[in-house]
Parts: sequence; C-alpha cells; structure tokens
Amino acid sequence: MTDRDDLDTLLNSLIGFATDQQAKHGGFLPYSGTLARGDDASVDFQMAQTGDEYPSAIEMRQMTLDGLKRKATEGSIRACALVSDVNIKEGAPPGYSEAIHMHLEHESGRVVQFNLPYRKNGDSYEYADALFEPGIPEVFAA
Repeated sequence: MTDRDDLDTLLNSLIGFATDQQAKHGGFLPYSGTLARGDDASVDFQMAQTGDEYPSAIEMRQMTLDGLKRKATEGSIRACALVSDVNIKEGAPPGYSEAIHMHLEHESGRVVQFNLPYRKNGDSYEYADALFEPGIPEVFAA
C-alpha cells in the first residue's frame, strides 16, 4: 500500500463515526485512528477524564495528539488521523461555518487536512463538498 492508500483507509474508516455521532448527539469529542505496522486499521476512542470533570475538547484533542506521538515514537504505527469538530472561516461554502476536521498523517511525511463542511437543516445535517489541503506534521515530526 502507498501512503495515500493508508490515509484513504483511515479517512474512510473514521468519517462514518463522526457523521453518526453528529446525527445522534449533535456533535462528537475528538478521537483518533491509527494504522499499525501490519495491515490492520484500529480506531482509538479516547475519552480523557480528570477527577470528576471532563477536559475541554481542546484539552482532549491535545491528549489524543500526545498519545499518537507516543505511538509514533515507539514505532508501532505508520499512519494516523485525529478527528475533531471545528469552526471554519476560510474556504467554506456560503452558509457553512462548521466542519468535521481530520488531520491525516503518514510516517512518509505526507500530511493532509480534510474538512467536511456541514450545516444543520431542521433535524438533519447537510454536507458540502469535502476540502483537502496539505498539512504540517504534528505526529511524525522530526
């Protein structure tokens, strides 16, 4: 498999959970997925908790990112994705200000930022065309 194939596998494996949670609960907390050294894709659902309080989504994203960095340093993964619900300002179609965001990263150095803009329409969500752009390494950074 190529690095692009690996990132496509992660994207296709993880996007459904985000849209399902959005439809059921109106949103979701940050979560991640990885591709291990073999061919298995695994999805890591991390719900960090400190004492009696849950951390903010920003803190959860950072804790999840730190976990991915540890796995990359150990050499146990070859690719990863970090999924979060974000507000978007640039590049969004008119009427769309939120997106399902996925930071996809491969050990080869390929990094892709994926945004799926959405808006609420009554009891359901409408999705615009997905936006892809190059990203900056956060996990496999040298």
